[in-house]
Order: sequence, then C-alpha cells, then structure tokens
Amino acid sequence: MARYQWRLTPKNDHRAHALSSELGVSEVVASLLLNRGIKDVDEARRFLEPDYEHLADPLLLPDARLAVQRLVRAVKDKETIVVFGDYDCDGVTSTALWKDCLERLGAKVAAILPSRSADGYGLNASSIASAREIGSKLIITCDCGSTAHQVIEQAASYGIETIVTDHHQLGDDLPKALAVVNPHRTDNQYPFEHLSGVGVSFRLAEALAIELGLPIHNFRKRYIDLAAIGTVADVMPLIGENRIFAKAGTEALSNPDRPGLRALKRLAGLSSAVDPRAIGFVIGPRLNAAGRMDHASLALQLLLTKDEEESLALAERLERQNSDRQHIQQEALAEAEAQIEQDSLMNEKAILVKADGWHMGIIGIVAGRLANKHARPVFVMTSDADGRDYVGSIRSGGRVDIRPILEALSPLCTKSGGHPHAGGFSIQGDKIDEFAERLRETSIALIPDEALVPILNVDGEVDAPEANLRLLEELDRMAPFGHGNERPTFVSRNVRVLASRPTKDDKHLQLSLIGDRGIPIKGIAFGMGSIPIAAGSTVDVAYQLELDEFNGNRNAQWNIQDVEIKS
Repeated sequence: MARYQWRLTPKNDHRAHALSSELGVSEVVASLLLNRGIKDVDEARRFLEPDYEHLADPLLLPDARLAVQRLVRAVKDKETIVVFGDYDCDGVTSTALWKDCLERLGAKVAAILPSRSADGYGLNASSIASAREIGSKLIITCDCGSTAHQVIEQAASYGIETIVTDHHQLGDDLPKALAVVNPHRTDNQYPFEHLSGVGVSFRLAEALAIELGLPIHNFRKRYIDLAAIGTVADVMPLIGENRIFAKAGTEALSNPDRPGLRALKRLAGLSSAVDPRAIGFVIGPRLNAAGRMDHASLALQLLLTKDEEESLALAERLERQNSDRQHIQQEALAEAEAQIEQDSLMNEKAILVKADGWHMGIIGIVAGRLANKHARPVFVMTSDADGRDYVGSIRSGGRVDIRPILEALSPLCTKSGGHPHAGGFSIQGDKIDEFAERLRETSIALIPDEALVPILNVDGEVDAPEANLRLLEELDRMAPFGHGNERPTFVSRNVRVLASRPTKDDKHLQLSLIGDRGIPIKGIAFGMGSIPIAAGSTVDVAYQLELDEFNGNRNAQWNIQDVEIKS
C-alpha cells in the first residue's frame, strides 16, 4: 500500500503541444510549465531564463521613495544608522547587506541582532536604548518590525525615525514608522509579493544605489549571494523574482567572493557547484545554528569578515555549533517520539509534546520533522529561560491552516502568531493542562479527517524507459528547483523489481527495476527501509529524476517518493 494519496495533475495535451512548439521544448517540459501556472510564452521564457532585466522598479515597493530619500540624507550627513535584524538566516543576511552597503557609502553603522532566548523575535526596547546611547536618529529593521507598534512609537518619542523592511504579514494598522517597506501592504503596487526579508532589503538598497548614481552591476554582484541565501533558507517560493535571486546567487556562491562563505563551504565539504538544495541543507543551517545555539552575531561576522584567517576560525565555530545543534535536535526528537508512542498521540488530530530541557533553538525543527512524519499539526513546547513559563513552536504538516487553531488558543497565551503552516506562542506554566485540552477540542472541531491524509502531488505519468538521462537534461531547463518549484514527480506503472536491498543502517532501500522494454533502472528509496518490496514484484513507482555520476558515467536515477505494490 502506498504511503501517500497520489494526486495527478490533469493533462492538457492541446495547450502543452502549442506551448512546446512556440518555446522549442518537449511536451513534458511544456506540461510542467502549465502545471506551475505559466499561462503564455512570455511568462514561460521569463521562468526558463530568469534575468535581472525582469526585476520590477524597486520604487514600486510601498514607501520605498521615502526610505531612499531618508537614507540619502543619512549617508550624506554621515549619520550613525542602526540596522536591527532578526536572528534567523533571512534577518542576518539582510543585516549584513545593509551594514556593508551603508558603510561603503560612508555612513556609520551599528548592527544589532537580538538573542533568541533573552529577547525573542522582533524590534525591542533595549535596541532603542542602544540607539539612543550612540546618538543614532535612524533605525532600519530587517525581516521584522511590521507589528512593532509600541517600540517604534517609543523610538519616535526620542526623535529616532524607523524604516521598516519586512515581508511578514501586517496587522490592521501600520506602525507609525517613517517608512514601512513591505510588499504585503494593502496599498502595495509592487508586482511580486513573495520576496524574503533580504529580498526586500536587496531591492530597496538597489533603489538607493540607483539614486546615488552607482553602477548597478557592481551592487548586484556584491550582494546577490546574500539575497539567494536568505530567500532559500527562509523557504520562499522559487517563482518570479526569487528565481532571479536563486539562479544568479547560486552561480555566485559556486565561487564566492566572501572569505567567510569560502571557509564555510570548505569545512562543510561542499563542492564548488551550489544549488538551492545546498543552501537549504548545508549553508543555511550552519548560519542559522548561531542564532539557535548562541547568538546570531557569529553568522553576521562570518558574512562580513574580509580576513581569511578570521573567516576560518569563525567557520569552525559555526561548524561546531551546527554539530551541537544536530546532536541535541536528535535527542529531543527521540524523546518527543517516545512521548507520542507512550501516550498514543499519533491518532490525535493535533499532537502536543513538551519537556523542560529542550533547547529553544531547535523546537521548530523538531515540530517540522514530527509534522512531516505524522501528517498533522504538531505543537512542541519547552520551558523558557526562567523555567516557569513555556514557549512553543508549531508546524502544520502541510495541509492544515494552523491560524484558526492558534486564534482559538490565543486567550490562553501570553504571545502567539504565525503563518498558515508555522507559528509560535508563549504560555504560563499553570495554563498548560487547559491549553492541551482546548487544543484537543479545537483540533477535533476544525480539522477534517481528509486533511490528515498525506498527499503526493504527481506531475504526470511517464513510461519507464522514457524516464532517462535525456528527460533529466530537459528538466534542468526548469532549474533552480526548490520550494514552489519542486523537482517534478512522475509515476511509472507496472515496473518490475529485479532486486531490493536495504542500506547498511536499514533506513533506506536500493532498488533495481526494469520497465516494459527491458531497460534497467536504478532507484533509491529514502526512509523506506522497513517497507517489504520483494524481488519479482510488480509496482507503480512515484519518483523524481536525479543525476547519478560514477567513474565518469552519467545516468538518470529514480529518487523514489512512494511505491504501490501491485503483485
């Protein structure tokens, strides 16, 4: 029995044939473009050939002109500017961009990053106090600030103006800042809403460079790596302008100018070529480890240092922190799984696990892993720094919008908020039992049974012999792949299993398959080591095509997502 319910995208052969002819691509690629919402030839060409010339006018961003005018004045008057960023990868890359850019323009810049455990998310009163102490009259927020009404008003009372650069959802009212540069504003005229925090910063800083008459090519070359890292690490969809950042940025990261990134790649064993997967699974987690385990300033130093020796020392510290993060994450994950098993929580419509000793920096990752495994919302809680109250992280599992659930629970929380698929909250320790009971009641009322059936979206059916190196090379035209432009998933029917071998740790399966024309196929099924797929059986296979290179030979390999055993 398959692990997922397969959802095949409806075919549109007529439109695919027409688009294929006009673009000069195969009908498979044309169908995939249609599946991704591409409507015409011009849009398809922009998708297949992302280029800077496709970027919109950055001054279309809300309040961008106001922000640029104020920054020009600050640069010319050599003011001290405070750059306040979030502690995650998106916030740190934004902060690095602004600090480097403004200092190169001649401004004095003080960068402030909060502590995840001591300060929590967002602009805070202590940062305003720091700005007052150094005589700053201007703060730029990075990847935060859209809901910091009280703190921004406090800053204004001290004569400090605030420019908010952010991409998070706003409340009903805008904060009383000098400028709120956020593409989610209701009066937004910018045509692309899915920018990351660093994407907003990149475009606004680009507008500043244009206003000052600087060579735009030099600006883009210097900061596109940061735009790519923040965009991919923050799991923004790789569509529209984000494809431009990802494509140009990964090319830059393949031979990075920044000593810190060169050192980080070397220690992580990352080859010269970088794609979004390398950012998401290698570069991003190491930069995020600083904010999770200690303080994000370490990652900021790494991105800004110009010294080779210092960059190696910083990268070594990040490597150790990431290793520590992985270790305590695995421990917490095992403890959480034991709770789920012991308390029979796997059949609840929403799962709640908690412990006093889990590190605050990893509970979001643990929630995500559990939600993906159990295909339902997971709430993970741990005690805060004082040990009396609790902080929690939520992940939805993909098909459930957690916002209505969190809204119903918010009266019990001291703080709560989030997106459709991720959120966070704080709660007093004596409210936990009531919180757990209300969560159970609310999830039963709001989550339909069908929302807990995991779905595998399939782009189309392909005869097994056609899923080969030639098709894989055609699919490469659709790169870069990532969230919002996942590698295509295909289904091939009635494939025969020649051999099935578990890996040494029994976690995965190596499969030798054969299609109806007798052509052998190599497959790897990650996380499917416990599934009994016997040699000689006939199966339907859902898979993604990947390149397998060995001894100079290049072949297509099936990265198997799911199997339906037919006989």
